Amino acid sequence: MPKVRRSRSIAAPQSELWGRVSDPGQLPAWWPRVIRVEGISGSGDRFTEVLRTDAGRDLRADFTVLEREKPVRWRFAQELGDDPFGKVLRSSETLIELDGSGGATLVTIEVSRQLRGMARLGGFLFRGATRRHIDEALETLEELHGGR
Repeated sequence: MPKVRRSRSIAAPQSELWGRVSDPGQLPAWWPRVIRVEGISGSGDRFTEVLRTDAGRDLRADFTVLEREKPVRWRFAQELGDDPFGKVLRSSETLIELDGSGGATLVTIEVSRQLRGMARLGGFLFRGATRRHIDEALETLEELHGGR
């Protein structure tokens, strides 16, 4: 199962970062490829990302929040079915953790994916793409919160 975990120290208070990273409606501002979020349930435990591919095509991805421990941990899973994602993924979970000890906040993002069928042979490709995706998210978060 390809699992990628990346961290970055961001010079912003934990509470400020928590307000951004745990709100699905904020994802388009910092999560790569997300152009909007729809269908956020009243409790925020379900949401749909609309993602734009390199070819300009929009894809929808539904998510369920599995864990929310304010202000340190937010974990959500993609609902996979008969869609482009479900053809290559058996499961996909994202974990975001914040550690605000000291003057900055350590933001850690972990993405775990279980691949399906022939896609399992390309695990190293998934890891590399996921690493770049997480690094871009962390870089954008840092820029939004006064870094770099």
